[in-house]
Amino acid sequence: MPIKLFKFVLSTWLVLDILSGVSLNMLGYNLTLFIRATIILLILIYGINIRAYSKLFYLSFLFLTLISSLHLVTFQNFTSLYFTIKIIFPVALIHILLKLISQKLIFFRDIIKFYIFCTTIFTLSIVSGQFFGGYKTYDYGNGLGFGSTGWFYAGNEVSITGLVLCGLGAVIYLKTKKKTDLILLIASGMSTILVLTKTSVVGVLYILTRVIKFSFTSISLIASLLYFAVIINMDYV
Repeated sequence: MPIKLFKFVLSTWLVLDILSGVSLNMLGYNLTLFIRATIILLILIYGINIRAYSKLFYLSFLFLTLISSLHLVTFQNFTSLYFTIKIIFPVALIHILLKLISQKLIFFRDIIKFYIFCTTIFTLSIVSGQFFGGYKTYDYGNGLGFGSTGWFYAGNEVSITGLVLCGLGAVIYLKTKKKTDLILLIASGMSTILVLTKTSVVGVLYILTRVIKFSFTSISLIASLLYFAVIINMDYV
């Protein structure tokens, strides 16, 4: 897998998540399952080719695969195999990224481009899903519920994704001090708070209070984000 293709796949992963959520919402099944499985396999093989993985990674992968295989044979259930992939894949990505950064194949400007694209996709999904029939974090049926996961299917995973983007945005803003980066930081923080899980709200507050000087400005920003998230969800409570 060429480095440019790897960057492209990594950047568009959230788009696949949205397509997955939309297809589940409208059709009842996941249209992207085969595509995602193929991409995961190719990325894992790519990590082997560039010798990105540690011995501990291989041992962990072997152990989890063995346990999930035994579970599959015993209970004819793919759940454990699914969770094994969910655990291994992010760890594999971290190994690959660290290897590529050490080889100077990925630079800070690449991370900024990745962050801008993903934050834009994430924000558009959360906000549009809030108003146009996306998933609710807490759905009680008959149109009742609150919180928005946009067109992403799982609430807790969306919270973590938002916090990663918010944290990355904070690092980028503190390094560049650009107004556009501040706007993106606010957008990622606001969108993450809209998910309205304890993780998302507390996580964003923690990030903001850690990276912004605790002044009247930061207090106003935090209060505004909370006010916006609560008011925009009142119709669904």
